Amino acid sequence: MKYIIIILVSLSFTFTANANELNKALRLVRSGKPLEASAKLFNLAQNPQYKRQQPQIRYVLGLMLEKMDLKQLAAFQFISVINSSNKKYLPKSLEKLSLIANDLGDDTLLNYALGKVTLRTFPRQQKNMLYYRIGESQIEAGKYKEGIKSLRNVSSNSDQYFKAKYLEGLAFSELGRPDKAIRVFSNIVSARGKASANDDVKAAARSGLARAYYQNKKWDKAIKTYVKIPKDSPLWHEVVFELGWSYLRAGKFRSALSQFQTLHSSFYDDFYQPESLILRSIVYLYICRYDEMEKVLDKFNETYKPALKQVKGFRASSPGPISAFNEVRNSLKKYKDSKGVIKGGSSKLPFLVIRKLGWDKYYVKSEKYIKNIEDEISRLKSFPSNYQRAGIGKYGLNVLKTRILKAKKRSGKQILSRLSDIEKEIFDLTEQEGFARYEMLNSKRKILKQKISGNYQEQEVDEKRSRNFYVKNGYEYWPFQGENWIDELGNYHYLGGSSCR
Repeated sequence: MKYIIIILVSLSFTFTANANELNKALRLVRSGKPLEASAKLFNLAQNPQYKRQQPQIRYVLGLMLEKMDLKQLAAFQFISVINSSNKKYLPKSLEKLSLIANDLGDDTLLNYALGKVTLRTFPRQQKNMLYYRIGESQIEAGKYKEGIKSLRNVSSNSDQYFKAKYLEGLAFSELGRPDKAIRVFSNIVSARGKASANDDVKAAARSGLARAYYQNKKWDKAIKTYVKIPKDSPLWHEVVFELGWSYLRAGKFRSALSQFQTLHSSFYDDFYQPESLILRSIVYLYICRYDEMEKVLDKFNETYKPALKQVKGFRASSPGPISAFNEVRNSLKKYKDSKGVIKGGSSKLPFLVIRKLGWDKYYVKSEKYIKNIEDEISRLKSFPSNYQRAGIGKYGLNVLKTRILKAKKRSGKQILSRLSDIEKEIFDLTEQEGFARYEMLNSKRKILKQKISGNYQEQEVDEKRSRNFYVKNGYEYWPFQGENWIDELGNYHYLGGSSCR
């Protein structure tokens, strides 16, 4: 009997001591000392004696780490709470995890959170973000109808509203319903009517609207919409190419060539655009301008055959995903730091390919996420040395470095997949260059035979006419002599005509 009493007293003492330690940590929380509180809470979280209090400890630890702007570390504490059998802190942990994952740009964590969330219990003020990210995830997975349904739950007074409507329009286009896409994008443009001319939302909606018109084979409406997108929009270079296609489909060859003059000016030498060169050569073929066509095909070979060789060589060296990611990231960083210094072979890949990879939306998201984690490591290293040496500091640094490696590996795999696509694209276009060159030589041969037989009559072209009728009042005509001025981009007008018999 005496032995049993001793055991009971001992257990009572242990529980009291445990409660005191937890109370000390919570007093540090209430005193506004997250640094000291997080170190103590982390130690308590590792102690098996606090198994019953684990959800509370982990949840409060997550709050402290979030307050210290260590969001990735905080996220893992909320995951522990979500995975525990105690559901008292589950709703709040899900809310915190969803918001943190959204801020970090961590799609893996966000998708995990979305899989656990019950919309009914989620706070009303955060539901718009949740519906938007659910819809975005569904559309990326090719579930367009489900995505549209989710996106329509985003409130019109939400920050995510116009982004949700834009994605809805894209989903309709993917479903082969350009008529509905046109309606959605038109509504966005109308709603942003009072916004500035270079408003990004309006420019993106107009771009989507023009593409929907093109998909619906309404070439003239597509053209009228494309030309309203301002030059300082990030989409503009892509818009000029698509506008060239629209003019070509509308049979307006001169206007199409005007767009290509902009695309192939010296300002875009480092841009990946092999298809536009082949397209330009085909327009010259249509109007029998074989000398110009040959120059464009030569330009394609001069630029993209060496690029294809470099891409093949890089892939043949079997780089790992992390190596591929670092190659792209370091090359882009060098370019930004020294304005083009990597031109000339200091990168293993041609810079026009590096630039294309760097603009890929998956790379952009990965880069943003990795930068956020690197910033978090810097913050952790700025704390006192005794904190860094403590359990929380060592754990934190190890977790963050692991997250960076995993993110680089995922992004690197995506880069290698994109490089495979690029290699195939250039190879296919190289074959098309061969076909185009064959048609050009065949046409030249026919003309030569006609000239020899005396049956060929030269078509009069516009170069033999005065240019005065092209010039508006207050403007002066300057013939193009190979120079490019940045303020002229998008304003070139091809004045030549067809040389066909």
